[in-house]
Amino acid sequence: MPWPLPAVFIEFEQYEVHQLSAWRREADIPVRLHIVTRAQTYTAGANDKRIDAALQYFDLIDRVNAAMQALSGEGFGAFQLTASATNHNHGELMENIERWLTHAIDATADRPRQAVTLSTMEIIDRV
Repeated sequence: MPWPLPAVFIEFEQYEVHQLSAWRREADIPVRLHIVTRAQTYTAGANDKRIDAALQYFDLIDRVNAAMQALSGEGFGAFQLTASATNHNHGELMENIERWLTHAIDATADRPRQAVTLSTMEIIDRV
C-alpha cells in the first residue's frame, strides 16, 4: 500500500535488558529511522534548477535529527546519533537510515517498599 512522502519509519533493534533492584530494569535501546523521500535526479551542472529540490533531502534529515536530539521523557534519556547512511536509492525512492540510541529504565513493576520488623515479644513467643 502506498504512503505519503516524505515518510519516516521507525525500526526498534533487538536489545538486552538488565535487571535492577526494586523490580526495575534498564536497557540501551537502539532505534533506526528510515527517512524515505522521492528520488530527485539532476545533472552536475550549476544551471540545473533541480539541485535545490535534491538538496532539500538533507534539510529534511537535519530537521529529523534536531527533533530526535530534543526527545527525552520519563524513563528514557536523550537520544544520541550513532550512525548515518545516506542515499540508499531504491528506484524512485531514496532512503536515509539514521541509528539512534537511548538509555531507558523501566519502573512499571515498581512496588512500594515495606519495612519488616519483628518485635521482641514475637521472638520470645517462638522460643
